[in-house]
Amino acid sequence: MKFYYSQKYLRRNLIFCIPFFLILGIQLFNGRLSGDSLLFLLAALVPLTAYFFWRKFPYAKIEGDVLSKNPLAPRRINLTEVLHIEKYAGNYIFRTENGKLTLDTTIIRPTDLLDLNAELHKRSIVFSGV
Repeated sequence: MKFYYSQKYLRRNLIFCIPFFLILGIQLFNGRLSGDSLLFLLAALVPLTAYFFWRKFPYAKIEGDVLSKNPLAPRRINLTEVLHIEKYAGNYIFRTENGKLTLDTTIIRPTDLLDLNAELHKRSIVFSGV
């Protein structure tokens, strides 16, 4: 089961790169390309690359009994070892005896968040907090 980024979160990165592309376009139109143009291009391409990466890869996924987050540097937690889940400030904090894993629920697609809640209730993990 995969949990993807919300469209609102993805659009924010796409909107962030528009001013840099506009400035770069103005510099190109006026024929004044300089070292700054390379910085504007880099500043525009970083969030654009992140946008396409986040669109393709999920924020978190459950495979068997393992919940993993972030495909670049994955953090994993075994759901059978979870003692309880804290709901705090839009986050789910999964606590085990050895550590914790935090999922930011504000950036998960609303339909995927419903699936996550259903999966956690199906496994009868104890929720605590607000």
